[in-house]
Amino acid sequence: MAASKRMANWDLLRSLSMLLVVVCHSARYLPPVCGVDAAPALERLALVCDPVFFALSGFFAIRPLRRGYGRYLSHKAKTIVVPLLVYATLAYAAFCLTGSEVLGVDTYLTWVWQTMGAQYWFVPALIPCLMVAPLLYALFSNLDRRQTRLALSITVALSLWGLAGQLVEMAFPSATTEGLLGIANHLFPASTLLGSYLPYFCLGYLAERVPEPYGERGARAICVLGWVAWPCVALLVLLGFEPHNPDYSWVVTTIAVFCLFAKICVRGRRTSAAITWVARRSYGIYLLQAGVIHFVFAAATGAGLLDTSRGGPVCVMAWVACTLACYLISLAAAALLDATVVRLAQAGYERIEGALAHHE
Repeated sequence: MAASKRMANWDLLRSLSMLLVVVCHSARYLPPVCGVDAAPALERLALVCDPVFFALSGFFAIRPLRRGYGRYLSHKAKTIVVPLLVYATLAYAAFCLTGSEVLGVDTYLTWVWQTMGAQYWFVPALIPCLMVAPLLYALFSNLDRRQTRLALSITVALSLWGLAGQLVEMAFPSATTEGLLGIANHLFPASTLLGSYLPYFCLGYLAERVPEPYGERGARAICVLGWVAWPCVALLVLLGFEPHNPDYSWVVTTIAVFCLFAKICVRGRRTSAAITWVARRSYGIYLLQAGVIHFVFAAATGAGLLDTSRGGPVCVMAWVACTLACYLISLAAAALLDATVVRLAQAGYERIEGALAHHE
């Protein structure tokens, strides 16, 4: 029971992060609030789901290799690649039925390829991280307290250095500033380490351990910095700030999020079971939500629910209702499809895998 409650906190974070994914992709439909286009700031706030999801993936994946590496990769293919192809095929079929796409083999292959580089970009970015996860465990599990602190300190320092450079360039735009920052960034390039999501995947193993090497006071300072940076960067986006991708501020914010949820204990068997059930649908929700958002907000726009002439508060309430509807529809559809079509496809994959193993 204690272990179940302990894991429910991470399932809760996974579920909330998936809700933020829906909010992020729905933000473009948010009407102006009091004459202010708050959509970019809201999207930036919700976009913290990206580093959190990579960190959660690392938290669950950077573990000892209990079976052979081939079995490990095969399991990842069954649980990640097979559902991806199933959901992509179903989404393509839905768009064909509505006339948004033309049915055809070449069209299907092109659509899936382009979708994997757009709406489903998370999966191709995650797969290499999962491939090296067992090696990362062998590396990180041998770090002592001092080495762990050094690794985290370098990552945090480079992220703050990269963010500071962007802020200085925004505040003092000139050829001199550009030249000085260009030289500095060549000498100490933050993007070399933080130019992909692999460091956030690694943070899944290291982030909740921050209080150990830093102590409570040091960990609290990093977390406060993370919680402050999160909304401040979102507000700066309204002023024209263009954060690096991935955003440098996400390092301290991800650490803050993980330190917070490491302390959360979900009480109650039914509550834990419900949170776990929703969390297990997260991948299906991710693969469905883009299409659901497209159809729901198209219907809402056609019905005039987001027409600003109805009044700002009414439009915002309609947007909130549509966003929640997108999440709940995606959740319900993922629960149904995971238990039927995806399960059948995974069973077929297991049969093919077993037949090939037997043949060898």
